[in-house]
Amino acid sequence: VPIYPPVVEDIEKSSNTIVLTVGYLASEAWAQDSSGSFIQPEPSKYVKVTLRENENGYYISAIQATDAPESAETTSAAETTASSEDEEESTQEITEKQTSEDESTEEEATEE
Repeated sequence: VPIYPPVVEDIEKSSNTIVLTVGYLASEAWAQDSSGSFIQPEPSKYVKVTLRENENGYYISAIQATDAPESAETTSAAETTASSEDEEESTQEITEKQTSEDESTEEEATEE
């Protein structure tokens, strides 16, 4: 049975309600780097837990499965430039291949 340790990804507070976005990490997804430090994996599933406050404290009023929260990932200019250059090269290779195939098809049609 796999173990999924929870990690709180986000906390939203309003009046007497707290909504926690909780990610669950698959235990088999943990890795180690070359120095032996553990690398935390991305959560494999998420839930929103709604806590409400009453006279005795907080209680769980709802648990709802949810998709991964949206986050803005940042990339360095070098990564973005390299990625754009790779895409341009791939597009150029595809265009050249299609042009070559079109020319071959035209030659076959002319021969017949």
